[in-house]
Amino acid sequence: MKRIGTKKRSFLIVGIALILIALGLGALDLYHVTQYEKVEAQLVVVHKKSSGKKAHVSYEYQGVKYEDKALSSYNAFTMKNGKTYTVLIDPKNPDTPHATSFTLEILFFAFGVISVLAWMKEKKE
Repeated sequence: MKRIGTKKRSFLIVGIALILIALGLGALDLYHVTQYEKVEAQLVVVHKKSSGKKAHVSYEYQGVKYEDKALSSYNAFTMKNGKTYTVLIDPKNPDTPHATSFTLEILFFAFGVISVLAWMKEKKE
């Protein structure tokens, strides 16, 4: 029986870890989508030297206006300044809007699969 080297085994370990992280983040985002309420919000991208770009939104929830609230995440590819964007609001904490795009989950999952496939290729050789 051929022993698998540490370098080769690290591809498998990293791949499995990335896939598990992707699944965990995906489950959390799915929870937010199913449990939180959807609200249309006006998006403003704020650029600060110290913290980089952040998305801020203004929205109305249950008759209360919320102005200039930092969004939980910012995606430069899909979030454009001045556009209307659907945000998720936790009814218990409407002051903190959430966004979900599944981009991070897809990237983690893809790199995890690539790592596992690399391990499988190395194992065959």
